[in-house]
Amino acid sequence: MNILVTGGLGFIGSHLIDQLLQLEQVEKVINIDSCTYAANENLKFKPKNKYIHHKLDINDQKLNCIFDMHKISYVIHLAAESHVDNSIDDSTPFMQTNINGTHNLLKICLKNKNFKKFIHVSTDEVFGSLNFDEQSFKETSPYKPNSPYAASKAASDLIVRSFNKTYGFPSIITNCSNNFGPRQHSEKIIPKSILNLKNKIPIPIYGNGSNVRDWIFVKDHAKALIEVFLNGSVGKQYLIGGNNELCNLRLVNIIKEEYCNLTNDNILDDWYSFVGDRKGHDLRYSIDYLPFSNEFTDWKLSDFRESIRDTIKYYI
Repeated sequence: MNILVTGGLGFIGSHLIDQLLQLEQVEKVINIDSCTYAANENLKFKPKNKYIHHKLDINDQKLNCIFDMHKISYVIHLAAESHVDNSIDDSTPFMQTNINGTHNLLKICLKNKNFKKFIHVSTDEVFGSLNFDEQSFKETSPYKPNSPYAASKAASDLIVRSFNKTYGFPSIITNCSNNFGPRQHSEKIIPKSILNLKNKIPIPIYGNGSNVRDWIFVKDHAKALIEVFLNGSVGKQYLIGGNNELCNLRLVNIIKEEYCNLTNDNILDDWYSFVGDRKGHDLRYSIDYLPFSNEFTDWKLSDFRESIRDTIKYYI
């Protein structure tokens, strides 16, 4: 197997490549990453002889040459602009990468007669927001994106789906809940919280901290993607969740507890502060992950507290 991973220097992509390289049936992993501000450019993947990086944007027509050069038959597509706040400030890069870039990839793959499988990695944010008493998102939940980022990912999901239905293209879509773990960019809430505690800066919390997210350890997500890659059914959509819903205020309290246990550091009395709420801030995300765990019975979730401790150790 020669596998193309897009966005492989990103947070989730880098953990996925770590695991792909350990599979005996994988001959090479070819990473396409344009090295934006959120890339982990200094990563050293092992074994080196199975890994190749091309610094390239997924909109670039040179991708055709990469496919021919490496005889690509499999793609796991993670390259994306992903920070909601940035999409509110300027939506253009999100449309260019998440929509146009995905379309470009699909067109190239479609021309390859020997192409076997395309895994499109997406987000639960495409389903919009839930109230506290509503049932979790399912594969049948309607798309109701509320931010430019979520809308761009929803559009890319639908384009992938259309290629499957129209051309019989061998694609699978995954939608995952919020990831956390080592290598995540400091703009995200968990690394920001850890680093602010370390640097004695109050942690900013949007609104009143009641917004709820479902959290999954990034290594668990990477394992789930490999399950889908190896054993997933073409044409299906899989929802991957962490079974771990927390409001933001509870989340940062857990981070503080575990940080103090690990460091014995003195924490400021005003260690967090409420700030003006994000525009169009979704109230709650929740994924019904049971269909996924029932189909892939070897896949298990890590202990949340232990994963938080591992994450804190990385950042301190």
